[in-house]
Amino acid sequence: MGGPYNSFLDLAKERFSLRRFSDRPVEDPVLLRCAEAARLAPSACNGQPWRMFMANRKEVTEPLGDVAFGGTYGMNSFAQKAPALVVVASSPLPWTARIGQFIGGVPFAPCDAAVATEHFVLQAQSEGLGSCWIGFFNFNGVARFLNLDRGLRPLFILALGYPPEGLTPPKRSRKPLEDLAKLL
Repeated sequence: MGGPYNSFLDLAKERFSLRRFSDRPVEDPVLLRCAEAARLAPSACNGQPWRMFMANRKEVTEPLGDVAFGGTYGMNSFAQKAPALVVVASSPLPWTARIGQFIGGVPFAPCDAAVATEHFVLQAQSEGLGSCWIGFFNFNGVARFLNLDRGLRPLFILALGYPPEGLTPPKRSRKPLEDLAKLL
């Protein structure tokens, strides 16, 4: 895990959802490079309707994890052991994108945030980190914990860290390419 990669396809093939992490901390410069990759992601009308809140210190990750993954959301409690947690929130769209969203019926803000999140995840993979993208957590509790403005809405949490020594990546099953993509 962790490259070097000869191609983007090699990077994409190696990435999987990591649910066990070593104790090695995720350094600030690594998180910032991942955030830079996310910043460069395309978005409708260049609105960049997302914000990322990155925590890599136990005094933040532990209480955030307790809020996010307690009770009903306990199926994702593995994420509480991650050395870093990244909350991705959507923010309001610029008026041009709001008009396009209204006419086309496509929810641009979460789509754009998802593209940025995937840029973050793939940069993390290239840095030797593993990640797990989580969409089931206490949204309201996390918003309160982070004291988010009314216009910001938590969408995803990334559990992020280095894989433990000797980890064997799981076998993945994917649908055949011809079931998912057609040349016209």
